[in-house]
This record gives sequence, structure tokens and C-alpha cells, in this order.
Amino acid sequence: MLLFSSRPDQWITGAYVDIVMYYETEPDINSQGDAKSFYGSIVQQIEQTMDYLKRSPFLPVRAIKNELGRLDKPAYSLLALQESIVNAVVHRDYSIQGSQIRIFLFPDRIEISNPGRLHNSLTPDALFAGCQPVRRNQMLAGFLREYKSPLTNRSYMEGKGTGFLTMIRECVRISGRKPDLEMIGDSVKVTIWADI
Repeated sequence: MLLFSSRPDQWITGAYVDIVMYYETEPDINSQGDAKSFYGSIVQQIEQTMDYLKRSPFLPVRAIKNELGRLDKPAYSLLALQESIVNAVVHRDYSIQGSQIRIFLFPDRIEISNPGRLHNSLTPDALFAGCQPVRRNQMLAGFLREYKSPLTNRSYMEGKGTGFLTMIRECVRISGRKPDLEMIGDSVKVTIWADI
């Protein structure tokens, strides 16, 4: 259903992605600038979310001036964003129904939250250290190992446990900061900081 249905959320409530953009640095309905929901198979959810982020006028850029003029550099690594979104879709706990993946865009950061705590014995420290991969949804991960990303022309997942480390390297390369990883209630939140 998650792999091929155009509306898996009709059977698994919360099986979709919400994006909300805020003009301020905290969630507040009065500072909300845009909101979208992306439905469909897990591949459609990933690709629609990435398309939105690539084209969004709300994502900051850093202007660099030199003798040739102005160059706008992205404030985020698209590869880091893709990795965090793929992780959210694949590793979320689909038994927690009624709770969707949420992505909040702020002027200084992007927060990606997915239902479900880190599974088995995983800890934030273990992820940052490059631990052995542990997959909550083995079938989804296996499918995405065979499905190529339009961004990289490589599989969405390698299955070797290097994706999170790639996200860390990309975040540090762009903003100089590692992403934050928190467990809040029954969810995991990754914060990717902008280079602004």
C-alpha cells in the first residue's frame, strides 16, 4: 500500500507529509507563510517534498558578491535534506496512526519530525558515531535501495548505514553545524541549520 497506492493515508492515517513555513523562528499561526501536504506512495511523498524544497521561494539563500557580481548560494544541502526526508519516510513508525511527518521551515533552520522513537537500541550518539544500520521497515528500505533519486541518480538508500553520516557531512559543509537529533515524546526530530 505504501509503495504503490496513490493515497495510502486512506488506510494508514497519517501516511503523508506536511510542510509549514513560518516567517518567525518559532511555530505561530500568525507567522505562517505557506503550508502544503504531500500524499501518494512513499516515492511520491519524497519526490514531491524535494521538488517543493528545491523550488520554494521561502528557503533562504546566501548572497556572495565578487568582482563578477552576485552569486546566490543555497542555505541548505539538498542531499542532506533528501537524506533526512528519506529517513523520516522509511524509518517512521506506521503503527502510530493519525500522526504525519511534519516539516517546519523557519528562517534559520528546517525541522523534520516523524512518528516513532528511534527503534531497537539506537541512540542519537550511536547514529552520530556511524553505528550498524537498523531498519524499522525493511521492505520499504529494500524498495528504496532499488529506486533511483532524480537528485543524485543513485538509490535513495544504500543499506550500508552511511546515509546519516552523509547528512552530517553535508550539513557541516554548508552551514558549519551538525544537525540536531532529538527524541520528543513518540517522535524523532532532526534540525538542519541554514547557512545565513
